[in-house]
Amino acid sequence: MAEFDWVTPAEAARVCRVSRQRISELVRLGVLSSVRQGGRVFVSRRSLECWMLYRRECKRRERKGGGSTK
Repeated sequence: MAEFDWVTPAEAARVCRVSRQRISELVRLGVLSSVRQGGRVFVSRRSLECWMLYRRECKRRERKGGGSTK
């Protein structure tokens, strides 16, 4: 496990400005990649960045009124 490729759920929550519980939910749902090492959970920084970009894009589309693609 590379030193900076993984973050704790608490650090992920701080970066994303969401609760630690929300990060845990996203891990459980498979939205965020994670690993367990020594009884601790670590979240993939890459999956976190992808989710943040997706979330930002969704919010931008909502503001423009183009939320639906139907």
